[in-house]
Amino acid sequence: VVKPKPPSATSIPAILKTLQDEWDAVMLHSFTQRQQLQTARQELSHALYQHDAACRVIGRLTKEVTAAREALATLKPQAGIAQPPAGIPQPAIAVEAAGVAAQPTEQAGMTPEIIQKLQDKATVLTQERKKRGRTVPEDLVSHDTVRNFHTLASHPGLHSASVPGILSLDIHAADTSKILTGGNDRNATVFNKDTEQVVAILKGHTKKVTRVVYHPEEDIVITASPDT
Repeated sequence: VVKPKPPSATSIPAILKTLQDEWDAVMLHSFTQRQQLQTARQELSHALYQHDAACRVIGRLTKEVTAAREALATLKPQAGIAQPPAGIPQPAIAVEAAGVAAQPTEQAGMTPEIIQKLQDKATVLTQERKKRGRTVPEDLVSHDTVRNFHTLASHPGLHSASVPGILSLDIHAADTSKILTGGNDRNATVFNKDTEQVVAILKGHTKKVTRVVYHPEEDIVITASPDT
């Protein structure tokens, strides 16, 4: 039920006062909604970070479980042990001919010495696998070699400056001055390094160009992109 307004509310100052109050109420409501939206965004961002951290922990635990299973598989006897079927009794003694007394037979399996050797070898292999994942490969270029590298030429204008990045490169087999590049800007560029001029810009892909190749015999280029 709308309360009736007094006659004094129909005056221009009263109407302006009413409009001002309604405007203030609308602005306050809008400000409150903005605060609630900002709080919801922060909570969502926090939840996304927690989800990402949980996925990383799950991936690491899965990797550790897989490594533990592989190490356990190396310790289990893989051959030389045949388990008898359930319900079939196995003889514990062997009866020899000519009335000789029965003698107990040795059970098939691995001795504690063999098991200990397998465990020691598994420990050594596990440590080597861990070191292999942490150490730098021997054939990797050293820091001193990389530090001595020098820039012989720079051509920054081959692809778009707003979407930078060259993902693939190939050199013409017959004419080494022709260089073909594919970039994040969805274009492939043919560049002549002798004249330092762009020969052609190949367009048509809707996503980044991930692979470019010169034809080995003909003057044809081949480009690839994950847009198909």
